[in-house]
Amino acid sequence: MKKWTAVIIVFVLVGLLAMGFSGWYYRQGEVDNLQAAKTAIELELSTVTTELRQQKNAYKKMMLDRDEELRELVGKFGYSQTELFNTRVELKKTEKELRTSDTQLEAIKAEVGIVKSQLPKEFDRGYEKGRNDVLPKKPTYAQVLEMAGRVTVWASSPNTCTLIAMQSREKWRERGWKVGVASVYFWEVGGHMVVVFDTSDRGEVYLDIHDSTFQEVKVERNKSYTRQNGWPGPGFDDTITDMVVMW
Repeated sequence: MKKWTAVIIVFVLVGLLAMGFSGWYYRQGEVDNLQAAKTAIELELSTVTTELRQQKNAYKKMMLDRDEELRELVGKFGYSQTELFNTRVELKKTEKELRTSDTQLEAIKAEVGIVKSQLPKEFDRGYEKGRNDVLPKKPTYAQVLEMAGRVTVWASSPNTCTLIAMQSREKWRERGWKVGVASVYFWEVGGHMVVVFDTSDRGEVYLDIHDSTFQEVKVERNKSYTRQNGWPGPGFDDTITDMVVMW
């Protein structure tokens, strides 16, 4: 009986040892698996950390580049603001000058209106007187040009265009020619007066003083008086708006 009891105890002890060894072996396998998983996680974490660091450096470089671009834009914007301010100052100055010019232009137009209203009355009397004289003759175009090249200015100082034209007309009327004056009105600064002949072969021929001699001129409406005659401009708009011929 004691013998079998000892055998049973031995078997129980051996079983317990076997169970303990198998449990230890199983747990060791789990530890190895966990260690392998830990190593894999650490490797993946290292890879992810490296990628994040690279992305961070790239993002930082991008932000620095954008910051530099922003600084350039701010500098350009500041320059544009200064230029815009200067332009506005110039525009205000120009507007003020234009208002002054408009005021002067209105005053000149008023004076022109007064002159235009007075001129017909003065010339009407001369026109009526001429109609009662002997009927004048029409010179030829060649006669007018030949005479114009030889005649000097008769008007005394001051040599205004009106005085020159009126005195010249009277002198040429003494020759028995049909001659009158033409009042030419400009867009700005009043107008001008020239001599006009009624020729037998060319119709009306206009003469004006240039370089101290009479020269044939063109007096087409809606065109610059000086430019259509090839002369230097007077410094204002001398476009012909109207013309009145008085014989």
